[in-house]
Amino acid sequence: MNVRESEPRVIAAKDCSPFMDITPGSEDEKWLRETCSQADVYDLTLKLGGNREPDIEPLASFDASRGIWTAGRYVGEVHFRGRILRITPRFGMPTLKRWLSHIWGIKLLPTIGEQTNDRVWLWLLLAYLWSSRLTRSARHGLPCVRILRRSRSPFLKGRIRVRETGFEVNRGSGQLISDYRDRQVDPWISSVLVAAYDILEYNLRGTDGSVGWLSPRGKELVTGMRASVNRLDLQRARIKDHVIRFTPMTELYKPVAELSKSILRHRPASGTNLGEKRVYGVLLDIAEVWEYYVFRLLQESFPQMEVLHTGRDREFNKQLLHSRASSQRLGKLYPDICIRRAGSSAFDYIVDAKYKAALNRGHYNDRPQREDLYQITSYLAALGERDGSTIGVLAYPIAEEGLAPSNWQSNNPWFFPSGNIGRVRFLGIDVEQETSLSAVL
Repeated sequence: MNVRESEPRVIAAKDCSPFMDITPGSEDEKWLRETCSQADVYDLTLKLGGNREPDIEPLASFDASRGIWTAGRYVGEVHFRGRILRITPRFGMPTLKRWLSHIWGIKLLPTIGEQTNDRVWLWLLLAYLWSSRLTRSARHGLPCVRILRRSRSPFLKGRIRVRETGFEVNRGSGQLISDYRDRQVDPWISSVLVAAYDILEYNLRGTDGSVGWLSPRGKELVTGMRASVNRLDLQRARIKDHVIRFTPMTELYKPVAELSKSILRHRPASGTNLGEKRVYGVLLDIAEVWEYYVFRLLQESFPQMEVLHTGRDREFNKQLLHSRASSQRLGKLYPDICIRRAGSSAFDYIVDAKYKAALNRGHYNDRPQREDLYQITSYLAALGERDGSTIGVLAYPIAEEGLAPSNWQSNNPWFFPSGNIGRVRFLGIDVEQETSLSAVL
């Protein structure tokens, strides 16, 4: 992703927003349509974590009734046939950095002029993801493995090798032959991570020095790993995609190692490769970021209650329907977040985080969508209390221009005609500042 002498044409948009420079029937539209059909969004998207497989949506979609293309919920870059599709955060990179900082509990340092122009913002995003994964992987220290070594000395070290030691006794050498395991930093993992760090640092180097994106703990880890590899190891990591065999001791490093190998390939996530039709790039699902951010806000807003991230918990597996004849179940339910009193099995709130502009006034799609209403209704019907006391919440981001309560918010709460399912609240969360949600709910 280094800048070339002749830059390819860039088609830009903001996530969940219309493309401003796509004319129906133009070459750009034909390219965009083919790109959306060829790209494997699942492979292109970086995952923040969690066990549940993400719900995949297209890169962009065409609204035939209005004749416009609209970007999906992803940000990043996709390269295809000499053009680049660049989707940037609609709330701005500083807001996205603050969300990620809040999610991971690390301070994402400001950069020279915020460096949001051109392609630097994408490298910043990759660097923050890489830094976070590195810190989480190193909870027990550097990636160490135990190497089997052989000792030949007058003292026993490890497990004795009877036959070889017998030969030494017959010779009268007084030496004992034994096998032992020596703990050392894994050179394969270290070389891949250090090589990826060098690429990130190179692409984020500012005019007045290096961008401060790595925490002191991260720098300490990189220094330790760099001391365990040599120049040849780093060169091999850059040019050859080695298969890393993880052990129980190094399994935690798998996410950051996979991301590092993607960065080393200069295409941060693999795409579709069909002859000359090659799509590559990197995407981040902002809807997933928003979900994690809302979860953190709710944890802080309800410290005396249990806030469960059920949408990312594989053990949480509820069904909407079941058959009395065969006991067969149908329709798995994964609400994003559930809140209950400590020690209780009943849910007080069922929250679904929606990264849409449903509560922003003046937006082309400024109302709750029908599928969202059906979804929260299903959650309440299957998981809510029978007395209708459970509250379903649809949480949307709102920017400064939409802070005035919308019609949907001002009419909260919304009741079902049956009266015993529960009620629904539309919650607009200010993207500019972190606020407590307990008073609102």
